[in-house]
Amino acid sequence: MKKFSLFFAILLVPFLALANPASKRTYRKLVLKNGLKVVLVSDASLNVSSASMDVGVGSLADPDKRLGLAHFLEHMLFLATKKYPKLNEYGEYLKAHGGYSNAFTAADHTNYHFQVNHDGFPEALDRFGHFFIDPLLDYKYAQREVMAVDAEHRKNIPQDTWRIMQLRRSLFKKSHPASKFHTGCLETLKGTTEQELREFFETYYGPTNMALSILSPLSLDEQERLVRKIFSQIPSRKIKIFECSWKVLDPKNALRLVRVVPLKDMRQLKLYFPLPPQYKKVGEKTINLIGMTMGDEGKGSLLSYLKKLGYATSLSAGVGNETRFFSSCGVTVGLTPKGLQNWRQVLTLCMAYFELLRSSPYPKHIWKEMKTLAKLKELYSPKGEGTDRAIAIASNANLYGLKIAEKVESYFTHPDEKDYYQLLSYMKPSNMLVFLVAKGLKTDKKEKWYGTQYSYVEEKGKFFESLQKPTVPKAIHLPLPNPFLPKRLGIYRERPVLIAKNRYYTLWYGQDLEFRRPKVSIMLHILTPNAYN
Repeated sequence: MKKFSLFFAILLVPFLALANPASKRTYRKLVLKNGLKVVLVSDASLNVSSASMDVGVGSLADPDKRLGLAHFLEHMLFLATKKYPKLNEYGEYLKAHGGYSNAFTAADHTNYHFQVNHDGFPEALDRFGHFFIDPLLDYKYAQREVMAVDAEHRKNIPQDTWRIMQLRRSLFKKSHPASKFHTGCLETLKGTTEQELREFFETYYGPTNMALSILSPLSLDEQERLVRKIFSQIPSRKIKIFECSWKVLDPKNALRLVRVVPLKDMRQLKLYFPLPPQYKKVGEKTINLIGMTMGDEGKGSLLSYLKKLGYATSLSAGVGNETRFFSSCGVTVGLTPKGLQNWRQVLTLCMAYFELLRSSPYPKHIWKEMKTLAKLKELYSPKGEGTDRAIAIASNANLYGLKIAEKVESYFTHPDEKDYYQLLSYMKPSNMLVFLVAKGLKTDKKEKWYGTQYSYVEEKGKFFESLQKPTVPKAIHLPLPNPFLPKRLGIYRERPVLIAKNRYYTLWYGQDLEFRRPKVSIMLHILTPNAYN
């Protein structure tokens, strides 16, 4: 063994502060007389000002004979308003002030947002507000926007993510609105009347069904004055709150297997389980707990076991609020060629892991670790700005309420064992869709809107029965406690500390006093004659 010298210098910040020392962000939450929910964020360090309006209706509310109407309306609102009637004037103003705008229509909500240089923000906010006060919905431009929606759909056609998502929807119960085509296109929107647009707008676009967020260096008082002046003009109206069941699939005592031929060269096994809505239990973080255990990649994890068998290259898992009406659990395994040949065993092992979760004690140590990680992120991660942060706050305010709109990710109440096992009871074969995705699979069907080649079978018999209570391999277990998470909040002295020294290395610790983040910078100076060999 050749002799060498090693010098370490480690700069750390211990997890000890109760508030991010770099954060000077302040919040104010209010509800206007017309019912509009508002979150104001003031921060002098912001590089741009931004705003977002979230409306609690999306494509699920599309009339059966007018698929894509919610998306079409989103496009139409951008064109012109009574106060600002010039076509595309809004976009031109934002561009002249270093900004931009966008919007999206999800299944259960629609979000409008923009960001702009600080000097252009007050007027940009007024222009934005009039989308919801007095939109013209000028029908002479309707055909142009129908074509824009159609172009957006055609852009998505070559993307496997969109193709598989629509295929999954098409397999839901035909009576459920989630089974419909959501984007819209020329075929579904041609002939849409101005009356249809206005009726949809007046039915769902009321201030009690909306939430606004603003991020700006303006003081909270200045922001509130702007908001009250502009958004109090949104007419109060009695609106319809869209509702639907969470049961997008009927229970079935058979393996619902979908073989899909993708456009890209990929091999995946995908599991999908619909679940009851979970957003009201956001503080319990049960859905995060299941996703974190299932998606673990460490020793004893499902992925590590699949890799040892040569079956998988990746695994992602999560439980989420797909809409406010239903949640879902999804597992995606990236398969090797060997894994594709043995996909039934991969599926069995996935179901075995759910069986492990159901039969094991509640993993409270993981819940506590999640809480610690969330606290670290809250204290030390960048707070975000621009449209990304505005969208998150407005969407959270509309779904979870004003109280926790800016801190949903770090909001923990208590672990709920009963809810944990109740949720796991839905991860069973009779409530599951399985997608096998690979080139060369035999198919006999074609999805209508994206042209995806697939086959669908319902398998009964021994294999399906074996999935009901599969054997859990001894090598698979729940994640072990994370030894790297902080347990003490003591403050270290503000000077370099010699941690260790011997004939081979010297190790120093030095506290970072500039950025004050719990991150590590490691500098190595290696002295060895091998460098010259």
